[in-house]
Amino acid sequence: MQDNVAHFVKEAGIELLCEKIEEGLSVTTREDEDNRYVFVQNFCDKAVPFKLTSPDYQVLSGNYDGMIGSYETVVFTAKK
Repeated sequence: MQDNVAHFVKEAGIELLCEKIEEGLSVTTREDEDNRYVFVQNFCDKAVPFKLTSPDYQVLSGNYDGMIGSYETVVFTAKK
């Protein structure tokens, strides 16, 4: 099943932002003419690991060390 999903995602040209979204995280994307933004919100009472698949994204707002802190929001940005 996972192989089928990966195939269709690649075929459709969809950018995978991460390998896995842990329980309690909400990941939302937005774009403007020049940039992509990824908003990651943690609704858990403990820090949760989150790793973007692309090195192009930089932290725009929030504290990030490979983990998203409890009840924290981190915003990443990358040029298109």
